Amino acid sequence: AYVLYTSGTTGNPKGVVIEHRHVINLVYGMKTRFFDLLPDDLQVGMLASHIFDASVQTLFPTLLLGHTLHIAKDEVR
Repeated sequence: AYVLYTSGTTGNPKGVVIEHRHVINLVYGMKTRFFDLLPDDLQVGMLASHIFDASVQTLFPTLLLGHTLHIAKDEVR
C-alpha cells in the first residue's frame, strides 16, 4: 500500500513496507470501533500532515468507507 521511512531506535533511516492487508485491518478496526457509531456521510477533517504516519488513521478509513475528506491547509493547521 505504501512505504514508511523511519530511523527507529537505531538512528539509521530505513523503509518499512505497509501491506494492503495491514491497511484493510486498520480500516476494519476503525470502522467497528468508531465509524459505525457515527452518522453516515461524514465530513472528516485531516489535520495531520500526509507525511506523518498517524495521518493514515484519518486518510484511509475516511476514503475507503465512502466519507468526505477535507485536508486542512498548512496555515490552518
